[in-house]
Amino acid sequence: MGLVWDFANRHDEFFFPAITGIFYSDDLVEADWGTISGTTGRNTKVSGMIASGKEKMASGWVLLLDEQAYLKKFAKTLGTPN
Repeated sequence: MGLVWDFANRHDEFFFPAITGIFYSDDLVEADWGTISGTTGRNTKVSGMIASGKEKMASGWVLLLDEQAYLKKFAKTLGTPN
């Protein structure tokens, strides 16, 4: 499961951390992931996902924030419905 969050501005009142997308795939394999960065020290270890992994996750979208800016961005970058 993948969560995407952003500081969302809802109703022009306040920017707050909000989940903007939830994605799920049980088809991911090790080759869908990029190299791990931050492998030294006490920092957080992260790995980007390559195009094949992004496609798999996008096809299993669970929730998308119903706001045009986010729907357009997810459609452009991941191919989700807008």
